Amino acid sequence: MSKRLIESMADLDEDIVLYDDIHDIGKNIVTTVMSSNGFEVIDLGVDVPTGKFIEAIKQYKPKVVGISCLLTTCFDNVKACIHAIEDAGLRNDTKILVGGDPVDDAAGKYMRADIVAKNAQNTVDYCKKFVEV
Repeated sequence: MSKRLIESMADLDEDIVLYDDIHDIGKNIVTTVMSSNGFEVIDLGVDVPTGKFIEAIKQYKPKVVGISCLLTTCFDNVKACIHAIEDAGLRNDTKILVGGDPVDDAAGKYMRADIVAKNAQNTVDYCKKFVEV
């Protein structure tokens, strides 16, 4: 089973353009920690449009898509991106993980994320569960 994670900055961001958020320090930390734990990370970058997320999910078929959201003004963008992923029929086999300082459980529920990760180690732990490692 592939230990693959697609990650991007959302604000909202993470491809719709999961726009307006170009902060990438946390995303880069998570990418490094995930890679050092044996995960292949497909880093889409920052300020990514939703279409790019959908293309990447179709191409790489990840078990987890990570969206980093550091601006509360981007919550609606992340929600729209997740909705577009669902509309494209790509949500059944893919978990969506959202993280970033302003993201709490209520925000994750609003965005329809499967899980909210508060730090890089949470991300690793959740992803290991999702891919049954």
